[in-house]
Amino acid sequence: MKTVYRKIIVDVLKTKMETDIGGVVTIKWKDEIKSISAAVFNQYQYEDEPLYFLKQKMTDFERYMLIKKFDEWYGDTEQETTVWALEYQIIVRMLLTGYLIVNPKYLSLEDVMEKILFILKN
Repeated sequence: MKTVYRKIIVDVLKTKMETDIGGVVTIKWKDEIKSISAAVFNQYQYEDEPLYFLKQKMTDFERYMLIKKFDEWYGDTEQETTVWALEYQIIVRMLLTGYLIVNPKYLSLEDVMEKILFILKN
């Protein structure tokens, strides 16, 4: 699995939940292995497979654009809105506080990763 961290694409090696709301995401960043503190959502359908979020530096405009684009990307999937609505809602809440999703369940992050990078770099 891959994700975006500090405006580059990184490999996610492992995720680990440590508390009810926190965990660690281990990534290969540049040529180093790093363990980074993460926010975790583990309620409802995510009890067995929690969502992980990494803190990112983002401007208000970047947050706005990501919220807008995540809405479009989820809407473009073949799934009913009720399937992904909770996940989208959690992603929006976390974006507002500066966290980016690591492992969405109902959206292929790898399919939109370059678009996320474009938003964060421009």
